[in-house]
Amino acid sequence: MRYYILIPIVCLCFCAPLKAQETKKASPETQLRQKLPDKNTADTTRVKILLQLSGVLAGTGSVMVALKYTTQALQISQKIGYKRGGAGS
Repeated sequence: MRYYILIPIVCLCFCAPLKAQETKKASPETQLRQKLPDKNTADTTRVKILLQLSGVLAGTGSVMVALKYTTQALQISQKIGYKRGGAGS
């Protein structure tokens, strides 16, 4: 009978501190937005990240926002002559 009471107490003592150490991980969308270079920068890195971001957003159902990012990527690609970025758009 004592073991039925002792086992849950021991589990609580060891499992409770583990939750305190969990860190909150940012969503892929947030991580990509943080990587985006300045809006005034028109380069291939910005195009690639915009396309990745649009892919993530399209997968989550935010199709209109994804389309906005894809359009931005296409405009930048055409401006700088980056054919792969234009094809990815």
